[in-house]
Amino acid sequence: QVNSEHCRHKIFNGKFIIDGEEKELSLFQLIKRTSQVNPNNLISAYKDNVAFVQGPLIEQFAPASGDKPDFFRTKEVESVLSLKAETHNFPTTVEPFNGAATGTGGEIRDRLAG
Repeated sequence: QVNSEHCRHKIFNGKFIIDGEEKELSLFQLIKRTSQVNPNNLISAYKDNVAFVQGPLIEQFAPASGDKPDFFRTKEVESVLSLKAETHNFPTTVEPFNGAATGTGGEIRDRLAG
């Protein structure tokens, strides 16, 4: 797994030579640059395969106090959304069954680790 594209991004971080000319940035650097140029509501990205963006104000129904039994009430809270586009079915060429077996557990781990 340590040699897979999933772990090392050999292709996305590789040098690209097109028509004999080496490109200044790798594909991964080009992708990351979009977030640097237009961060907008981005909180965190490119840390363990998950990104977080500022979400909308939402209405939360919860106990009025978090440290003792209390009545429930609604209040507005700021939300954070996590975005993930990975299926965790890789490294299929190295270890297809165990790679796919990470499944939902791997996705949850990435969101918590991000």
